[in-house]
Amino acid sequence: MTQIILASGSGHKKRLLGRLNFEFEAEPPHVDEQVLEGEAPEETVMRLSFEKARAVALRFPKAIVISTD
Repeated sequence: MTQIILASGSGHKKRLLGRLNFEFEAEPPHVDEQVLEGEAPEETVMRLSFEKARAVALRFPKAIVISTD
């Protein structure tokens, strides 16, 4: 079975995803979440979601990684 990983250390996000009743693991992505100067909110969430997913995917290259922001 393919490993599914939530790229988050958030207990709230773990509980929300847990409602879907499938097995997954959660891994903190350890990404700097600072908003960049002049960055629009929608750009910030897209960038952070991508960076979090990428950070975890590099550690678990065969897993499906879920990331949100």
